Formats: sequence, structure tokens, C-alpha cells
Amino acid sequence: MTSPNDHLLDRIKKLPVEVRLLLEKRIELYVIEFGENVSKNASKVISGLVSGLVFVLALVFGLFALAFFVGHVLNSNAAGFAVVSALLLVFGLVVYLLSPELIESRLRDKIASVFLGPHDFQESVKYKTDQNKGKNDSQTTSEISSENSMITTKPN
Repeated sequence: MTSPNDHLLDRIKKLPVEVRLLLEKRIELYVIEFGENVSKNASKVISGLVSGLVFVLALVFGLFALAFFVGHVLNSNAAGFAVVSALLLVFGLVVYLLSPELIESRLRDKIASVFLGPHDFQESVKYKTDQNKGKNDSQTTSEISSENSMITTKPN
């Protein structure tokens, strides 16, 4: 007849094997999840590049059409291209002067949300915002920019 202590001893001996199996399954799960994330992000990048290329081509053809139309109205194709070029330069200058930080922060946020996932990224931003309450703006800006140079996740 076996005593309850023998049964407990057998279970304790099996524990390292079960823990090892659990760790192996965890590693397999992480490898599968990593592969899914890489393939999902790669497909997003490729579809974004293709969409961006189509958009740029449409924009170029549209600008050529506008330049030829303005050139027809002014009876000079060169004048039409000059007017469209001047409009593009003014638009580019306005965007450059008014919102470089806005564009940079949106781009950085978008890239971080792709790698961290939208929920994890929002949690990370909320966590950093809560940490920075009460600090002056120059400290907060320098700390956040230095933290954003490395993508880190908050421990669960």
C-alpha cells in the first residue's frame, strides 16, 4: 500500500519534466506568434508601398494634366509648368515650416503601433504620459525623444 507521501514524492519527481515540456511549448508558441507578426507586418509594408506607389503615380499624372491645362489657358506650356511648380513649392514650404514635429510624431507613432500593436502602443504612451506629469516641457521632450530612439515595452 502506498502512502500519501509516496504519491506526493512521485508528483514532485515529475514536476521538472512537466516544467520543461511547458517551457518548450511556450517557446514554440512564441516562435509561431513571432512568425505571424512578421508576416502580418511584412504584408502591411508591401501593401503600403504598392498603395503609395499607385498614389504617387496618380499624383504625378494629375500634376502633369494640371500643368498642361494651365499651359493651354496661358498659351504656354512652360508657363503652365512654372505655375504648378510654384504652387508645389509654396505648399511644400508651408508644410515644412508649420508642421515638421507633427508629421514626425505621427510617423513615429504609426511605426511604433505597427510593431507594438495598437493596444500595447496606447498603453505605452499612457504609461509614459503618466510618468511625465509634473515635469517641465523641455525635460519631457528630451526624455521622450531619447526613449523613442529604442522601442521598449512596459513589463506586464
